[in-house]
Amino acid sequence: SATFVARAGTVVFNGSGAQTINPGDTTNGKSFYSLQIAKTGDTLSLAGNCLVKSKLILTSGTLDNGNDTLYINGNWNNAGVSYTADTNGTIVLKGTGLATITSNDQNFQNLIINKGTTGQITLSSNVKVNRSLKINSGTFYLNGNTLTFGQGADTILISGTMYIDAGAYLKFHQNSLATVQTGGLLKVLGTGNSNRAVVTSQTTTPGWQITINGTIEAYYATFSYSGGNGITVTASGTIDNTKNFSKCYFQQGTGTAYLTLLNNQTILVDSITFDSAATNRATYNVQSTAGTGIFKFVHFTGTMAGESFENDDGGIVTPGRIRWLIARLKVFGVSKCPHASFMLMKVEMLENIIFPLKMDRLLFSR
Repeated sequence: SATFVARAGTVVFNGSGAQTINPGDTTNGKSFYSLQIAKTGDTLSLAGNCLVKSKLILTSGTLDNGNDTLYINGNWNNAGVSYTADTNGTIVLKGTGLATITSNDQNFQNLIINKGTTGQITLSSNVKVNRSLKINSGTFYLNGNTLTFGQGADTILISGTMYIDAGAYLKFHQNSLATVQTGGLLKVLGTGNSNRAVVTSQTTTPGWQITINGTIEAYYATFSYSGGNGITVTASGTIDNTKNFSKCYFQQGTGTAYLTLLNNQTILVDSITFDSAATNRATYNVQSTAGTGIFKFVHFTGTMAGESFENDDGGIVTPGRIRWLIARLKVFGVSKCPHASFMLMKVEMLENIIFPLKMDRLLFSR
């Protein structure tokens, strides 16, 4: 078999007729440095796995990936190519450093990110992945764009980092799932009420679920149209201490719960909203049926906020793992007059409150 020495050059496939690439394998001598597709007609088809050591430039024509795997160490820059792949057709973005994806509204079937410890893939456009997304290493950064995922019971596996930033959307098929593996990180981080990070469904049909065996950071995020147990933090999972669902909004879900917390942390979530639409409503806002964690919520709002919608092993007299903090009224003065009595009280935070006295009037002071 022949050896091809790519050096630092670019191989261009052009012309109007059908063409085929069959490298044999992905070793040195059978790989490209940079590869450009600039066809004026017909299709360039892969007939085996292929490695591009630098960038793939998709200018014009059609690229058919078939059921093969195309490995790219640099950017996926699609400026005008029609990309097709069969069920097992896979793109692997690998190597180190930074790289980008520009999709030209073309769908991936299977996408794998292997970018090492510090490498990053940044979206430069909206992207759709139909069947599987595996973030094995490095960071997959949405960069304010929309990732549309799944056609059915498909799965995102996160062993590296997925970063859904302010203005970005992750849109699941209602039957799709995501799992953050041990050591993996899911970041859903907005910057304010008008610039949230959003996880939702592709339609108004609820159903997606996320399982956290690694770590989740969530702040100024909106989660809508979930199903089943919603977001489940397992016994091995971790919620970031500060980016801990504070300022987050849960809405229009069905199934058992929006949040299922099964780990052993103690966290305080400041400002969270559990709302529900008329046609979609989860049974519980938060459930904790295992573990020893204590999950405290303060400044909670929405039609499904509070203890009435939780599921844990406690109640009002003996609190369980889920606790809704209210104001404590601390007495620092008592005064009486012929017609009434009143107490001067200081407002502080309290998990449970009992009034031992019957009073005609309360006066509050900060």
